[in-house]
Amino acid sequence: MYKKERLVKITISLYNKEHLKGCIMKKRIFLSIICNILSILSMIYIIKLGILPNKILSIIVILLIGINIIIWILNTRKKIGFKTIGILMSILLIIGNLGATYFLYVTDNFLNKSFSGKSIETIKYNIVALKENHLTEKDIKGNLGTHNNLIYKKQIEKEIKKQYKVTIKEYKMMNEMYNELLSNNIKFVIVESTSYNVIKEFDKEVKEKTIVIKEWKIQKKRTAKVVKKEQPFNIYIVGADFAGLNDFNMLVTINPEEKKVLLTSIPRDYHIEVVGYGMEDNITYMSALGIDTSIRSLEKLFNTTIDYYVKIDTSSLVNLVDEIGGIEFCSNYSFTTTHAQVIGTYNDYLGKKLYVRKGCYHYNGLETLTIARERKNIPGSDVARQENCRKILMAILNKMKTESVTNYSHLLETLSSSYETTIPRNRIEEIGQDALSSNSKWTISEYIVTGESTIGDVHLGSARDYIMIPNMSTVEEAKTKIHELGK
Repeated sequence: MYKKERLVKITISLYNKEHLKGCIMKKRIFLSIICNILSILSMIYIIKLGILPNKILSIIVILLIGINIIIWILNTRKKIGFKTIGILMSILLIIGNLGATYFLYVTDNFLNKSFSGKSIETIKYNIVALKENHLTEKDIKGNLGTHNNLIYKKQIEKEIKKQYKVTIKEYKMMNEMYNELLSNNIKFVIVESTSYNVIKEFDKEVKEKTIVIKEWKIQKKRTAKVVKKEQPFNIYIVGADFAGLNDFNMLVTINPEEKKVLLTSIPRDYHIEVVGYGMEDNITYMSALGIDTSIRSLEKLFNTTIDYYVKIDTSSLVNLVDEIGGIEFCSNYSFTTTHAQVIGTYNDYLGKKLYVRKGCYHYNGLETLTIARERKNIPGSDVARQENCRKILMAILNKMKTESVTNYSHLLETLSSSYETTIPRNRIEEIGQDALSSNSKWTISEYIVTGESTIGDVHLGSARDYIMIPNMSTVEEAKTKIHELGK
Protein backbone atom coordinates (compact mmCIF):
# COMPACT_ATOMS: atom_id res chain seq x y z
CA MET A 1 0.00 0.00 0.00
CA TYR A 2 2.84 2.36 0.90
CA LYS A 3 4.65 1.66 -2.38
CA LYS A 4 1.48 2.40 -4.39
CA GLU A 5 0.94 5.73 -2.63
CA ARG A 6 4.57 6.71 -3.19
CA LEU A 7 4.30 5.77 -6.87
CA VAL A 8 1.17 7.92 -7.24
CA LYS A 9 2.91 10.89 -5.60
CA ILE A 10 5.93 10.53 -7.85
CA THR A 11 3.67 10.31 -10.91
CA ILE A 12 1.74 13.42 -9.85
CA SER A 13 4.97 15.26 -9.11
CA LEU A 14 6.40 14.40 -12.53
CA TYR A 15 3.14 15.44 -14.15
CA ASN A 16 3.18 18.78 -12.35
CA LYS A 17 6.78 19.40 -13.34
CA GLU A 18 6.11 18.54 -16.98
CA HIS A 19 2.92 20.62 -16.92
CA LEU A 20 4.84 23.56 -15.42
CA LYS A 21 7.54 23.20 -18.04
CA GLY A 22 4.87 23.15 -20.72
CA CYS A 23 3.24 26.32 -19.34
CA ILE A 24 6.58 28.13 -19.15
CA MET A 25 7.38 27.04 -22.70
CA LYS A 26 4.01 28.33 -23.92
CA LYS A 27 4.63 31.68 -22.18
CA ARG A 28 8.05 32.01 -23.78
CA ILE A 29 6.60 31.20 -27.20
CA PHE A 30 3.83 33.71 -26.50
CA LEU A 31 6.52 36.35 -25.74
CA SER A 32 8.16 35.54 -29.07
CA ILE A 33 4.85 35.98 -30.90
CA ILE A 34 4.30 39.36 -29.20
CA CYS A 35 7.82 40.40 -30.28
CA ASN A 36 7.03 39.39 -33.86
CA ILE A 37 3.74 41.31 -33.95
CA LEU A 38 5.23 44.50 -32.46
CA SER A 39 8.26 44.30 -34.75
CA ILE A 40 5.98 44.03 -37.79
CA LEU A 41 4.01 47.04 -36.53
CA SER A 42 7.25 49.02 -36.08
CA MET A 43 8.38 48.10 -39.59
CA ILE A 44 5.04 49.20 -41.05
CA TYR A 45 5.35 52.64 -39.43
CA ILE A 46 9.03 52.97 -40.39
CA ILE A 47 8.16 52.28 -44.04
CA LYS A 48 5.07 54.51 -43.87
CA LEU A 49 7.11 57.40 -42.46
CA GLY A 50 9.01 57.53 -45.75
CA ILE A 51 11.98 59.50 -44.45
CA LEU A 52 14.56 56.71 -44.18
CA PRO A 53 16.49 55.82 -47.37
CA ASN A 54 16.16 52.25 -48.67
CA LYS A 55 19.66 51.26 -47.51
CA ILE A 56 19.01 52.22 -43.86
CA LEU A 57 15.47 50.82 -44.08
CA SER A 58 16.81 47.44 -45.26
CA ILE A 59 19.34 47.30 -42.42
CA ILE A 60 16.64 48.00 -39.80
CA VAL A 61 14.28 45.37 -41.28
CA ILE A 62 17.07 42.74 -41.42
CA LEU A 63 18.09 43.52 -37.83
CA LEU A 64 14.53 43.20 -36.54
CA ILE A 65 14.00 39.92 -38.37
CA GLY A 66 17.35 38.60 -37.13
CA ILE A 67 16.67 39.56 -33.50
CA ASN A 68 13.21 37.95 -33.63
CA ILE A 69 14.69 34.71 -35.02
CA ILE A 70 17.34 34.62 -32.26
CA ILE A 71 14.67 35.25 -29.59
CA TRP A 72 12.49 32.45 -31.01
CA ILE A 73 15.42 30.00 -30.96
CA LEU A 74 16.40 30.94 -27.40
CA ASN A 75 12.82 30.73 -26.15
CA THR A 76 12.42 27.19 -27.50
CA ARG A 77 15.60 25.85 -25.87
CA LYS A 78 15.55 23.87 -22.61
CA LYS A 79 18.80 25.07 -21.01
CA ILE A 80 18.25 27.65 -18.30
CA GLY A 81 20.90 30.03 -19.67
CA PHE A 82 19.29 30.17 -23.12
CA LYS A 83 15.82 30.56 -21.60
CA THR A 84 16.91 33.45 -19.38
CA ILE A 85 18.62 35.32 -22.23
CA GLY A 86 15.60 34.71 -24.46
CA ILE A 87 13.17 36.14 -21.89
CA LEU A 88 15.35 39.21 -21.25
CA MET A 89 15.74 39.88 -25.00
CA SER A 90 11.97 39.47 -25.47
CA ILE A 91 11.19 42.02 -22.76
CA LEU A 92 13.75 44.51 -24.11
CA LEU A 93 12.48 44.12 -27.69
CA ILE A 94 8.86 44.57 -26.59
CA ILE A 95 9.72 47.77 -24.71
CA GLY A 96 11.81 49.03 -27.64
CA ASN A 97 9.08 48.28 -30.18
CA LEU A 98 6.38 49.92 -28.06
CA GLY A 99 8.48 53.08 -27.70
CA ALA A 100 9.45 53.15 -31.38
CA THR A 101 5.85 52.55 -32.53
CA TYR A 102 4.59 55.39 -30.33
CA PHE A 103 7.13 57.91 -31.63
CA LEU A 104 6.67 56.77 -35.23
CA TYR A 105 2.88 57.04 -34.87
CA VAL A 106 3.11 60.57 -33.40
CA THR A 107 5.59 61.67 -36.08
CA ASP A 108 3.43 60.20 -38.86
CA ASN A 109 0.37 62.09 -37.59
CA PHE A 110 2.42 65.30 -37.34
CA LEU A 111 3.63 64.99 -40.95
CA ASN A 112 0.11 64.25 -42.20
CA LYS A 113 -1.32 67.23 -40.35
CA SER A 114 1.47 69.74 -40.97
CA PHE A 115 2.57 68.88 -44.51
CA SER A 116 -0.59 68.02 -46.39
CA GLY A 117 0.45 70.23 -49.32
CA LYS A 118 -2.63 72.35 -48.66
CA SER A 119 -3.19 75.46 -46.60
CA ILE A 120 -6.10 77.67 -45.67
CA GLU A 121 -5.58 81.42 -45.42
CA THR A 122 -8.10 83.16 -43.21
CA ILE A 123 -8.89 86.79 -43.99
CA LYS A 124 -10.79 88.74 -41.33
CA TYR A 125 -13.07 91.64 -42.21
CA ASN A 126 -14.63 94.34 -40.05
CA ILE A 127 -17.56 96.65 -40.52
CA VAL A 128 -16.57 99.84 -38.71
CA ALA A 129 -18.74 102.74 -37.48
CA LEU A 130 -18.39 105.81 -35.25
CA LYS A 131 -18.70 105.14 -31.53
CA GLU A 132 -20.82 108.26 -31.00
CA ASN A 133 -23.60 106.94 -33.26
CA HIS A 134 -24.14 103.85 -31.05
CA LEU A 135 -24.88 101.69 -34.09
CA THR A 136 -25.19 97.89 -34.07
CA GLU A 137 -25.30 95.21 -36.74
CA LYS A 138 -29.09 95.65 -36.99
CA ASP A 139 -28.55 99.22 -38.18
CA ILE A 140 -26.37 98.30 -41.18
CA LYS A 141 -28.09 99.75 -44.26
CA GLY A 142 -27.68 102.50 -46.85
CA ASN A 143 -24.21 103.40 -48.12
CA LEU A 144 -21.31 101.20 -47.03
CA GLY A 145 -17.83 102.39 -47.91
CA THR A 146 -15.04 100.22 -49.32
CA HIS A 147 -11.72 101.01 -50.98
CA ASN A 148 -10.35 99.80 -54.30
CA ASN A 149 -7.60 97.69 -52.74
CA LEU A 150 -9.85 95.54 -50.55
CA ILE A 151 -8.69 91.94 -50.97
CA TYR A 152 -11.26 89.56 -52.48
CA LYS A 153 -13.36 92.68 -53.08
CA LYS A 154 -16.00 91.15 -55.37
CA GLN A 155 -16.55 88.14 -53.12
CA ILE A 156 -16.87 90.16 -49.93
CA GLU A 157 -19.18 92.76 -51.50
CA LYS A 158 -21.41 89.99 -52.84
CA GLU A 159 -21.72 88.46 -49.38
CA ILE A 160 -22.39 91.86 -47.79
CA LYS A 161 -25.24 92.58 -50.17
CA LYS A 162 -26.77 89.20 -49.38
CA GLN A 163 -26.83 89.91 -45.64
CA TYR A 164 -27.65 93.62 -45.55
CA LYS A 165 -29.58 96.19 -47.56
CA VAL A 166 -26.59 98.29 -48.54
CA THR A 167 -25.19 100.17 -51.50
CA ILE A 168 -21.45 99.87 -51.96
CA LYS A 169 -19.65 103.19 -52.21
CA GLU A 170 -16.05 102.86 -53.41
CA TYR A 171 -13.10 105.08 -52.51
CA LYS A 172 -9.78 105.18 -54.33
CA MET A 173 -7.80 105.72 -51.12
CA MET A 174 -8.37 104.40 -47.62
CA ASN A 175 -7.59 107.71 -45.92
CA GLU A 176 -10.35 109.35 -48.00
CA MET A 177 -12.77 106.65 -46.87
CA TYR A 178 -11.85 107.11 -43.19
CA ASN A 179 -12.17 110.90 -43.49
CA GLU A 180 -15.71 110.44 -44.79
CA LEU A 181 -16.50 108.16 -41.87
CA LEU A 182 -15.04 110.54 -39.28
CA SER A 183 -17.00 113.43 -40.83
CA ASN A 184 -20.19 111.36 -40.50
CA ASN A 185 -20.79 111.59 -44.24
CA ILE A 186 -20.99 107.80 -44.32
CA LYS A 187 -22.15 105.58 -41.47
CA PHE A 188 -20.29 102.34 -42.20
CA VAL A 189 -17.08 101.17 -43.88
CA ILE A 190 -15.76 97.69 -44.48
CA VAL A 191 -12.05 96.96 -44.09
CA GLU A 192 -9.69 94.02 -43.74
CA SER A 193 -8.95 93.66 -40.02
CA THR A 194 -5.14 93.80 -40.38
CA SER A 195 -5.52 97.03 -42.33
CA TYR A 196 -7.81 98.46 -39.65
CA ASN A 197 -5.41 97.56 -36.82
CA VAL A 198 -2.56 99.27 -38.64
CA ILE A 199 -4.43 102.46 -39.49
CA LYS A 200 -5.36 102.83 -35.81
CA GLU A 201 -1.64 102.99 -35.02
CA PHE A 202 -1.14 105.82 -37.51
CA ASP A 203 -4.34 107.75 -36.89
CA LYS A 204 -5.26 108.53 -33.28
CA GLU A 205 -8.68 109.86 -34.28
CA VAL A 206 -9.61 106.60 -36.03
CA LYS A 207 -8.45 104.66 -32.98
CA GLU A 208 -10.44 106.73 -30.49
CA LYS A 209 -13.60 107.42 -32.46
CA THR A 210 -14.37 104.19 -34.33
CA ILE A 211 -15.58 100.76 -33.29
CA VAL A 212 -16.06 97.35 -34.96
CA ILE A 213 -19.74 96.37 -35.03
CA LYS A 214 -19.40 93.22 -37.17
CA GLU A 215 -16.53 90.80 -37.85
CA TRP A 216 -16.40 87.71 -40.04
CA LYS A 217 -13.93 85.58 -41.96
CA ILE A 218 -13.32 84.38 -45.49
CA GLN A 219 -11.08 81.38 -46.10
CA LYS A 220 -9.06 80.64 -49.22
CA LYS A 221 -7.66 77.18 -49.86
CA ARG A 222 -4.29 76.66 -51.54
CA THR A 223 -2.59 73.58 -52.97
CA ALA A 224 1.15 73.12 -53.34
CA LYS A 225 2.80 73.37 -56.73
CA VAL A 226 4.11 70.16 -58.28
CA VAL A 227 7.91 70.23 -58.24
CA LYS A 228 9.98 67.26 -59.43
CA LYS A 229 12.29 65.61 -56.93
CA GLU A 230 15.55 66.74 -58.55
CA GLN A 231 14.41 70.29 -59.29
CA PRO A 232 15.47 73.32 -57.16
CA PHE A 233 12.69 75.10 -55.31
CA ASN A 234 12.00 78.28 -53.32
CA ILE A 235 10.24 78.55 -49.97
CA TYR A 236 8.97 81.91 -48.74
CA ILE A 237 9.12 82.04 -44.94
CA VAL A 238 7.06 84.82 -43.42
CA GLY A 239 6.57 85.64 -39.75
CA ALA A 240 3.31 87.44 -39.01
CA ASP A 241 2.75 89.48 -35.85
CA PHE A 242 -0.50 89.55 -33.85
CA ALA A 243 -2.00 92.09 -36.28
CA GLY A 244 -1.04 89.95 -39.28
CA LEU A 245 1.82 92.13 -40.58
CA ASN A 246 4.73 90.45 -42.38
CA ASP A 247 7.38 91.08 -39.72
CA PHE A 248 9.95 88.53 -40.90
CA ASN A 249 10.64 87.68 -44.55
CA MET A 250 13.08 85.14 -45.92
CA LEU A 251 13.44 83.35 -49.25
CA VAL A 252 14.96 79.87 -48.91
CA THR A 253 16.37 78.45 -52.14
CA ILE A 254 17.13 74.72 -52.09
CA ASN A 255 19.00 72.72 -54.74
CA PRO A 256 18.62 69.00 -53.83
CA GLU A 257 21.11 67.79 -56.46
CA GLU A 258 23.95 70.12 -55.48
CA LYS A 259 22.91 69.96 -51.80
CA LYS A 260 23.01 73.71 -51.44
CA VAL A 261 20.73 76.05 -49.50
CA LEU A 262 20.61 79.85 -49.83
CA LEU A 263 18.89 81.96 -47.16
CA THR A 264 17.98 85.39 -48.52
CA SER A 265 16.77 87.76 -45.79
CA ILE A 266 14.51 90.65 -46.82
CA PRO A 267 13.86 93.65 -44.53
CA ARG A 268 10.18 94.00 -43.63
CA ASP A 269 10.19 97.67 -44.68
CA TYR A 270 11.59 96.94 -48.14
CA HIS A 271 9.59 99.31 -50.37
CA ILE A 272 8.80 97.46 -53.61
CA GLU A 273 6.14 97.18 -56.29
CA VAL A 274 2.86 95.65 -55.14
CA VAL A 275 2.12 93.44 -58.12
CA GLY A 276 -1.44 93.84 -59.38
CA TYR A 277 -2.14 97.09 -57.53
CA GLY A 278 -0.13 99.70 -59.44
CA MET A 279 1.69 101.06 -56.39
CA GLU A 280 4.66 100.50 -54.10
CA ASP A 281 4.54 99.57 -50.43
CA ASN A 282 6.52 97.95 -47.66
CA ILE A 283 6.47 94.16 -47.68
CA THR A 284 5.11 94.19 -44.14
CA TYR A 285 1.90 95.95 -45.20
CA MET A 286 1.27 93.64 -48.17
CA SER A 287 -0.19 91.18 -45.66
CA ALA A 288 -3.43 93.17 -45.92
CA LEU A 289 -3.63 91.94 -49.52
CA GLY A 290 -3.07 88.26 -48.77
CA ILE A 291 -0.10 85.91 -49.02
CA ASP A 292 -0.45 85.61 -52.82
CA THR A 293 0.29 89.32 -53.29
CA SER A 294 3.46 89.10 -51.19
CA ILE A 295 4.59 86.05 -53.16
CA ARG A 296 3.96 87.62 -56.57
CA SER A 297 5.73 90.82 -55.56
CA LEU A 298 8.83 88.97 -54.33
CA GLU A 299 8.82 86.78 -57.43
CA LYS A 300 9.01 89.92 -59.57
CA LEU A 301 11.67 91.54 -57.36
CA PHE A 302 14.01 88.55 -57.62
CA ASN A 303 12.91 87.33 -61.06
CA THR A 304 12.17 83.84 -59.77
CA THR A 305 9.27 81.60 -58.79
CA ILE A 306 8.20 80.74 -55.25
CA ASP A 307 6.97 77.16 -54.97
CA TYR A 308 5.94 76.92 -51.31
CA TYR A 309 5.44 79.16 -48.34
CA VAL A 310 5.59 78.81 -44.56
CA LYS A 311 3.68 81.38 -42.52
CA ILE A 312 4.74 81.48 -38.87
CA ASP A 313 2.49 83.02 -36.25
CA THR A 314 4.88 85.04 -34.10
CA SER A 315 2.38 84.98 -31.23
CA SER A 316 2.65 81.17 -31.28
CA LEU A 317 6.41 81.66 -31.23
CA VAL A 318 6.09 82.53 -27.53
CA ASN A 319 4.36 79.23 -26.77
CA LEU A 320 6.85 77.21 -28.81
CA VAL A 321 9.94 78.74 -27.17
CA ASP A 322 8.43 78.22 -23.71
CA GLU A 323 7.51 74.65 -24.64
CA ILE A 324 11.16 73.81 -25.33
CA GLY A 325 12.32 75.54 -22.15
CA GLY A 326 13.59 78.74 -23.75
CA ILE A 327 16.51 79.30 -26.14
CA GLU A 328 20.03 80.67 -26.09
CA PHE A 329 20.32 83.86 -28.12
CA CYS A 330 23.68 85.46 -28.90
CA SER A 331 23.69 89.23 -29.36
CA ASN A 332 26.56 91.15 -30.94
CA TYR A 333 25.83 94.17 -28.72
CA SER A 334 23.99 95.28 -25.60
CA PHE A 335 20.73 97.21 -25.98
CA THR A 336 17.39 97.98 -24.36
CA THR A 337 14.41 97.10 -26.53
CA THR A 338 12.13 99.82 -27.91
CA HIS A 339 9.11 97.60 -27.39
CA ALA A 340 7.91 96.29 -24.05
CA GLN A 341 7.47 92.63 -23.23
CA VAL A 342 3.85 92.45 -24.35
CA ILE A 343 1.86 90.29 -26.72
CA GLY A 344 -1.27 91.02 -28.72
CA THR A 345 -0.83 94.79 -28.61
CA TYR A 346 1.40 97.62 -29.81
CA ASN A 347 0.91 99.46 -26.50
CA ASP A 348 4.36 99.44 -24.88
CA TYR A 349 3.02 101.04 -21.69
CA LEU A 350 1.51 97.68 -20.72
CA GLY A 351 4.83 95.97 -20.03
CA LYS A 352 8.50 96.36 -19.16
CA LYS A 353 11.24 96.77 -21.73
CA LEU A 354 13.99 94.17 -22.02
CA TYR A 355 17.70 94.74 -21.54
CA VAL A 356 19.65 92.44 -23.83
CA ARG A 357 23.29 91.89 -22.91
CA LYS A 358 26.08 91.33 -25.40
CA GLY A 359 26.92 87.64 -25.63
CA CYS A 360 24.92 84.43 -25.34
CA TYR A 361 22.14 84.24 -22.74
CA HIS A 362 18.98 82.26 -22.07
CA TYR A 363 15.59 83.85 -22.95
CA ASN A 364 12.00 82.73 -22.54
CA GLY A 365 9.22 83.01 -25.14
CA LEU A 366 8.08 86.58 -24.46
CA GLU A 367 11.69 87.82 -24.23
CA THR A 368 12.49 86.10 -27.54
CA LEU A 369 9.52 87.77 -29.25
CA THR A 370 10.59 91.16 -27.88
CA ILE A 371 14.10 90.68 -29.30
CA ALA A 372 12.64 89.60 -32.66
CA ARG A 373 10.61 92.82 -32.88
CA GLU A 374 13.54 95.17 -32.18
CA ARG A 375 15.00 97.37 -34.96
CA LYS A 376 15.33 100.94 -33.64
CA ASN A 377 17.88 100.42 -30.85
CA ILE A 378 20.28 98.13 -32.70
CA PRO A 379 22.96 98.94 -35.30
CA GLY A 380 21.71 98.05 -38.76
CA SER A 381 18.04 98.68 -38.00
CA ASP A 382 15.70 96.42 -39.98
CA VAL A 383 18.54 94.50 -41.63
CA ALA A 384 19.86 93.62 -38.16
CA ARG A 385 16.36 92.61 -37.06
CA GLN A 386 16.13 90.12 -39.92
CA GLU A 387 19.49 88.70 -38.85
CA ASN A 388 18.29 88.39 -35.26
CA CYS A 389 15.14 86.62 -36.44
CA ARG A 390 17.27 84.17 -38.40
CA LYS A 391 19.38 83.53 -35.27
CA ILE A 392 16.23 82.91 -33.24
CA LEU A 393 14.90 80.47 -35.85
CA MET A 394 18.17 78.51 -35.83
CA ALA A 395 18.30 78.56 -32.01
CA ILE A 396 14.80 77.06 -31.86
CA LEU A 397 15.74 74.30 -34.33
CA ASN A 398 18.91 73.49 -32.40
CA LYS A 399 17.04 73.37 -29.09
CA MET A 400 14.37 71.09 -30.57
CA LYS A 401 17.07 68.59 -31.56
CA THR A 402 17.96 68.11 -27.89
CA GLU A 403 14.42 68.30 -26.51
CA SER A 404 13.48 65.46 -24.15
CA VAL A 405 11.61 62.55 -25.73
CA THR A 406 9.11 62.68 -22.86
CA ASN A 407 7.83 65.96 -24.30
CA TYR A 408 7.92 64.81 -27.93
CA SER A 409 4.18 64.48 -28.57
CA HIS A 410 3.27 67.78 -26.92
CA LEU A 411 6.13 69.53 -28.71
CA LEU A 412 4.95 68.39 -32.14
CA GLU A 413 1.39 69.44 -31.29
CA THR A 414 2.60 72.93 -30.33
CA LEU A 415 4.79 73.12 -33.43
CA SER A 416 1.99 72.13 -35.82
CA SER A 417 -0.24 74.93 -34.53
CA SER A 418 2.50 77.55 -34.94
CA TYR A 419 2.47 77.82 -38.72
CA GLU A 420 0.69 77.09 -41.98
CA THR A 421 2.42 75.82 -45.10
CA THR A 422 1.89 74.47 -48.60
CA ILE A 423 4.96 72.22 -48.44
CA PRO A 424 3.75 68.66 -49.20
CA ARG A 425 4.76 65.64 -47.15
CA ASN A 426 6.55 63.95 -50.05
CA ARG A 427 8.94 66.93 -50.24
CA ILE A 428 9.81 66.54 -46.54
CA GLU A 429 10.32 62.81 -47.07
CA GLU A 430 12.62 63.44 -50.05
CA ILE A 431 14.75 65.94 -48.10
CA GLY A 432 14.95 63.53 -45.14
CA GLN A 433 15.95 60.59 -47.33
CA ASP A 434 18.56 62.64 -49.14
CA ALA A 435 20.04 64.05 -45.94
CA LEU A 436 20.33 60.58 -44.36
CA SER A 437 21.60 58.72 -47.42
CA SER A 438 24.04 61.31 -48.76
CA ASN A 439 27.72 61.11 -47.93
CA SER A 440 28.26 64.77 -48.77
CA LYS A 441 27.16 67.53 -46.41
CA TRP A 442 24.68 70.24 -47.31
CA THR A 443 26.15 73.73 -47.59
CA ILE A 444 24.14 76.69 -46.33
CA SER A 445 24.92 80.25 -47.37
CA GLU A 446 23.23 83.49 -46.34
CA TYR A 447 22.60 86.83 -47.96
CA ILE A 448 20.76 89.98 -46.87
CA VAL A 449 19.47 92.57 -49.33
CA THR A 450 19.91 96.11 -48.05
CA GLY A 451 18.67 99.62 -48.81
CA GLU A 452 18.43 103.23 -47.75
CA SER A 453 16.14 104.31 -44.92
CA THR A 454 13.74 107.20 -45.42
CA ILE A 455 10.08 108.21 -44.98
CA GLY A 456 7.43 107.46 -47.59
CA ASP A 457 3.87 106.38 -48.36
CA VAL A 458 2.89 103.09 -46.75
CA HIS A 459 -0.14 100.97 -45.96
CA LEU A 460 -1.54 101.18 -49.50
CA GLY A 461 -0.97 104.93 -49.59
CA SER A 462 -3.00 105.74 -46.49
CA ALA A 463 -0.12 106.81 -44.23
CA ARG A 464 3.50 107.91 -44.14
CA ASP A 465 6.12 105.99 -42.19
CA TYR A 466 9.56 104.42 -42.26
CA ILE A 467 10.50 102.73 -45.58
CA MET A 468 13.65 101.22 -47.06
CA ILE A 469 14.46 101.99 -50.69
CA PRO A 470 16.10 98.83 -52.10
CA ASN A 471 19.80 98.89 -52.90
CA MET A 472 19.46 97.40 -56.38
CA SER A 473 23.05 96.17 -56.47
CA THR A 474 22.26 93.88 -53.51
CA VAL A 475 19.01 92.81 -55.20
CA GLU A 476 20.93 91.93 -58.37
CA GLU A 477 23.48 90.02 -56.29
CA ALA A 478 20.65 88.09 -54.64
CA LYS A 479 19.16 87.31 -58.07
CA THR A 480 22.51 85.95 -59.25
CA LYS A 481 22.88 83.73 -56.18
CA ILE A 482 19.32 82.42 -56.55
CA HIS A 483 19.74 81.75 -60.27
CA GLU A 484 23.05 79.95 -59.67
CA LEU A 485 21.08 77.38 -57.68
CA GLY A 486 18.75 76.84 -60.63
CA LYS A 487 15.92 79.20 -59.69
